[in-house]
Amino acid sequence: MLVMTDRLTDYVKFEATHSTASAADIADLVYRSWYRQFGLPKAMTSDRDKLFTSGLWKELHKRLRVHLRMSTSTTLKQTVPQNVQTRR
Repeated sequence: MLVMTDRLTDYVKFEATHSTASAADIADLVYRSWYRQFGLPKAMTSDRDKLFTSGLWKELHKRLRVHLRMSTSTTLKQTVPQNVQTRR
């Protein structure tokens, strides 16, 4: 059972699922039952491990067509001068 709760309004939504559901399965449930009605959550609390949660976010972003661009220390050093110029 997947339980999704809006902490501001205490609205609770229950979705039936298998205990063996993958991150992609849960992302599909979140997309179909929560995102369409309320939008993307600002925070998520999960009782699953960090690898599952990471996979869930990746799958959810894939469904939303959001391309995640991961930075490295090298790219951060390159973007710092751009950020300084932007602030001026």
